Amino acid sequence: VDRDGNIKFVNEGALSLFGCTREEFMAERILFTAAEAGTEIRIPRKGSEVLGEMRVMEFEWEGERAQMVTIRDITRQRDMEMQLLTADRLVSLGTLAAGVAHEINNPLAAVIGNLGMALQDLEQWQEGSNDTEFPAALREMLSETADAAERIRLIVRDLKLFSRHEDDVKK
Repeated sequence: VDRDGNIKFVNEGALSLFGCTREEFMAERILFTAAEAGTEIRIPRKGSEVLGEMRVMEFEWEGERAQMVTIRDITRQRDMEMQLLTADRLVSLGTLAAGVAHEINNPLAAVIGNLGMALQDLEQWQEGSNDTEFPAALREMLSETADAAERIRLIVRDLKLFSRHEDDVKK
């Protein structure tokens, strides 16, 4: 690129990267400022976009100031980095899910155990008493609580399945 922004030379790699012909590319006027090594640019293409890493080097060519612009396609590299980041986040989410499941499971075990004992005690009490109205209401409350605890247990199981802690799920 000369100092007026006229493109003097373009290689096949640049044409491929920009998705145009030599004539189309050479007809453009481009003014670049000296870019720090690794400056990222987005290159629009038909139906997509390419991410490039640009470097601009100023030098003298045929007695005039000129610039050599190099652009490296880093689209795949960035895609891979994003995939790794997503995978890392999923691992973190799985670890969090396993921790939440563990923290819920401990008090839930006590709730389920106590509900079972309360229902047994209620049955024993009811056998020795003539009052049927109070135990029926209490039995219904305890039964609803047991159902809710079972729903929580299933949610915890699903969290463990999500986090892939298979040893915990089998227990």
